[in-house]
Amino acid sequence: MDSFGLTQQQIEHFNKNGFLKLEQCIGTELLILLQQATNEWIEKALSNDAQGKQVNNTAIVPGKQNTRCVLRINNIHEIGHTVTFELLQHPEIIGAVQSICGVNVITEYESLLVKQEADEQVIPWHQDVVYNRDFRVVTVGVYLDDSTPENGCLKIVPGTQYQKHDICALAQKHGFDSSDIMNVCAMPGDVIIHDAMIVHASDKSRSTNNRRTLYFEFRSVEHIRQEGYRTQNWIKNREHLHQLATEYTTRPINSGTDSEDEIIRDIQQYYLSAQPGQPGNFCLGEYM
Repeated sequence: MDSFGLTQQQIEHFNKNGFLKLEQCIGTELLILLQQATNEWIEKALSNDAQGKQVNNTAIVPGKQNTRCVLRINNIHEIGHTVTFELLQHPEIIGAVQSICGVNVITEYESLLVKQEADEQVIPWHQDVVYNRDFRVVTVGVYLDDSTPENGCLKIVPGTQYQKHDICALAQKHGFDSSDIMNVCAMPGDVIIHDAMIVHASDKSRSTNNRRTLYFEFRSVEHIRQEGYRTQNWIKNREHLHQLATEYTTRPINSGTDSEDEIIRDIQQYYLSAQPGQPGNFCLGEYM
């Protein structure tokens, strides 16, 4: 494993607890660009929503005092800002993911989650996906703001990643205040990698400070092929997405060239063939 791979101690921590934090993994320049880009996405989504326009791949929820709040934006690479491509080829992120999942990895899912005081949204206990444990699937969270208990930081139940759980029973047992629960806080630029089967949640924000997190789900191509729920065309397109990211990241971050526009068009063409992934494991009663 190259110098960007995880140490044996880090791998053991991940295997035991189901998560690992990489502190200050994202450099200042890239962090600022990501913060600016996500602010633009949020402002544009809210503007279109206010004008009654359709807002694709975006969850907008009612907030306090008749406000509207962006909760989540999916398919973030197709929005028209290639700065997120930097994360698909970020050496520390890819090195860590390969240490856990194997060398031939691709993303299956990417989104922006926004937590703010006005939306009062709770992310209930769940497992991102239940999968064959002969392989590993991880969710990578790139933190653009401080994440604390006050603004809805990640909560996990360590060691729950090895089996499918009765989420309703677990939620009744733990609530949000059990001694078995761990708050995983983060600072801007930190990256938290968690096993996609770890039981986790986040409480509503009680802070005036927003918490933005970019999420990417990684797994190996071999795993996807064995599971058989994706077409070969989907896999080929997703591999092409990573090739585009490699091409883009060989140039300066703010290149702004015609080839960047071409890459954006390629990305948007890719998403035309997007397919739904494997479902997560939730307590449906929490949504009633």
